[in-house]
Amino acid sequence: MKNRLTCFVAFLSILFITLSCYSPSDVSAATSYDQVEKLVNEAVTEAESLEPYYRIKSSKGIGVSSTFSKKYDQTLASINEAQDSINSLSDSRKSQLQEKLNWANELRLRAAYFIDSSRHGAILRQYLAEFEAAISKGSISQIDSLYDRYSTKIRKVEETIGKVYGPTSRKVMLDYYITPSKVAKERVIYEVSHYRLLNKINTQIQKKQLTEANSNFGVLSRLKRRAIEIKQAGGYASLPSTINQTLVQMETTSKKNYNTAKGGSGDPSTAPVQAVVTASALNVRSEPTIDSDVVGKLYNGDVITVYEFVGDWAKTKINNTVCYVHKNYLVIGSTEKPSDSLLAGKVITIDPGHGGKDSGAIGFGLQEKEVVLDVGLQVQKLLEAEGAKVIMTRKDDTFLDLPERAAVANNAKSSIFISLHINAATSESANGTETYWNGNYESAESKKLAEKIQNRLIEKLGTRNRGVKDAGFYVIKYTKMPSVLAELGFISNEAEAAKLKTAQFRKNAAEAILLGVLDYYK
Repeated sequence: MKNRLTCFVAFLSILFITLSCYSPSDVSAATSYDQVEKLVNEAVTEAESLEPYYRIKSSKGIGVSSTFSKKYDQTLASINEAQDSINSLSDSRKSQLQEKLNWANELRLRAAYFIDSSRHGAILRQYLAEFEAAISKGSISQIDSLYDRYSTKIRKVEETIGKVYGPTSRKVMLDYYITPSKVAKERVIYEVSHYRLLNKINTQIQKKQLTEANSNFGVLSRLKRRAIEIKQAGGYASLPSTINQTLVQMETTSKKNYNTAKGGSGDPSTAPVQAVVTASALNVRSEPTIDSDVVGKLYNGDVITVYEFVGDWAKTKINNTVCYVHKNYLVIGSTEKPSDSLLAGKVITIDPGHGGKDSGAIGFGLQEKEVVLDVGLQVQKLLEAEGAKVIMTRKDDTFLDLPERAAVANNAKSSIFISLHINAATSESANGTETYWNGNYESAESKKLAEKIQNRLIEKLGTRNRGVKDAGFYVIKYTKMPSVLAELGFISNEAEAAKLKTAQFRKNAAEAILLGVLDYYK
């Protein structure tokens, strides 16, 4: 009996010691971790349920439904609750939970970027409707008043769409929001510039700043010619006639006011006036018609006296013989090249990559050599319209090796060199536009040229900005002038290949390169 009692006492002692060493907080910690893990898993599930709303395949999926908005709010609340719980947890395993919650938050951000783009895009569509209404009305003053706000919104929406997850979703949103908005803007971009320049000239005349006004009349002539050529090349829809009528009336009034301020009277176009030729080579004709005989040529920078205007033709004399030249290739009222004739006298080599037996990258029914040749020939036309002398390394489906391409530019003593390419990658998800430069020759200027062209390509194409990079490509390493190589997009990406097939994308690429070159020389 005594032994039994002794054993029982010993058992109670051991039990007491065991219980005293086991803290209730251990039970609490175990329970707390399980609870936090459950909250994290719920947050991940909520976030994953958002994917069908931001992964869209057509414009039917654009927009933020009440269901989507509610699910997003629930997900955000769930993630915040789980984050608070993780923050209060002391368990060593909390880093694992944080990693899972970070993934949930990444999925939530994808939805947030889509929502942001949809909401800004909806506002842009409203602005587009107002802008198109002003165009239809034919009111250049109303178009001008809307223009800056509209342009800013286009840039904002394009930036937000650039953050949207998935190339297909981005393409759908760009096609729905950005493309029609830019088309509407590009229809009137030159008319707005024309209108603003005329207002500036009128202000200068009122302030008796006649030298400045005279210089801007030259800029105006240049602007009008550029508008005609680019619009013809781009196939833009015509505008209401009242817009042009307003601009013509404004210009006529401005010239009369200018002439009066100088002490003259009447229409200045009826008196002899000096003019400078802006075309690289301008035909001189016997009569004021395109079908009349060519009796000579004038060249960029030549100064002539214009005695009168016959329609679109300027009457002049060469060797005391009356003849005619088209006024669109003259800057009237000046003996100097206009201030925006930045490319006059510049020799620019355009290098469409690959050609002949070398197709370049291939993807989705496209060949790199064909796309870059098309863009290159359009760039040539635009640059020449600005007064540049353009050297093409190839004008057709011809193969040239890399040393030959560099030699073409070097032998021509080119001012700048631009090589055009299309990118490709093993991963179909790779996308965007990038421009390369090299430091072997003209390092700082090459980088500057690359930055200017890259900025304009991103602005006009709406592609992802992959940046400006230093690289050792042969054609930019061994050309002795400022040189760049532009990769317009990825032929290996289905969405970008679809864009590369379109005439609009190629036209935008060509115009972007022109604008980048103009920016470089400003």
